[in-house]
Amino acid sequence: MIIERIERLLEAEARSTRIADVRIGLGYTAVLTESGSTGLAYTPREELGRGCSVLSGTQPLAGRDAAELLAYLGSAGALERAVGLATANALIGTHEIKNTFEGDVLDVLALKSGDRVGMDN
Repeated sequence: MIIERIERLLEAEARSTRIADVRIGLGYTAVLTESGSTGLAYTPREELGRGCSVLSGTQPLAGRDAAELLAYLGSAGALERAVGLATANALIGTHEIKNTFEGDVLDVLALKSGDRVGMDN
C-alpha cells in the first residue's frame, strides 16, 4: 500500500526531525519542521464534523517528532490524514529520491487542451 511505502521512505528523516508548527486552514494544512522545511496538504473540510474539536489525538502538534505526525497518514480521521500528508510533504522536500525531475511540474506533465487535472485528499 502507498502509505506504508511513504512511511518506509521517510522513516529515518521522520525520527530525527521535530515539528516547529502546524497550521490547519480552511483550504490547506501546513507543517513546518524545525529545519525550515514546509509541507502542504488539502484540508478536507467537507469531511469534518462541527465544533472546535475536529482534531482528535494529543495536542499540541508542534514540538512533536515528525514520525508521530507521519503516522497520521493511516488515520481514520480525514484531518489527521491531512496532517500526516503535510508532514510527509515537508519531509520529502529534504529526501533524496531517484528518478525525479527538477523544474515546473507542468512542463513534465505536458498537459494539452482538454486534459483534466484533479486533486484528491
